[in-house]
Amino acid sequence: MAIPPVVYALAKKRALFVSELDHAAGRHDYCREVIAAIDIVLPLWEVGKTPPVYHRRFIPKPALVPKLVRRIVIALRDAEGSLTTAQIVDAVSVGRELTKAERRTLTQTVMWRLRDMRMDARARHADIVSGRIRWELAD
Repeated sequence: MAIPPVVYALAKKRALFVSELDHAAGRHDYCREVIAAIDIVLPLWEVGKTPPVYHRRFIPKPALVPKLVRRIVIALRDAEGSLTTAQIVDAVSVGRELTKAERRTLTQTVMWRLRDMRMDARARHADIVSGRIRWELAD
């Protein structure tokens, strides 16, 4: 008898919650409850052998610059005029030696945060010079 696909799905979901237990900011109580519920349901399929076990490791993506939005706000507030995205990246990465890949990732993340700040009316386009957007804090 073949193992039903739902058993594999439950085993995979269980592995996900087990890996989240290892994470520092995980939802421990919720994960334990879900794992217990899955452990109760899995034997109902009478697979004949133990259900497949997935081992999943939670790999958090570390932030290049902690509290990035706060640092962006400080950079825009302390600037005498409006800043381009590249200037903001330079301001938030002071004291850090970034590789090209890390700088590219940080630039993309800063652009996403600026977009979010613009949607929340915390930042706005000051002007566009030579195709480059200059940013400033909203009033």
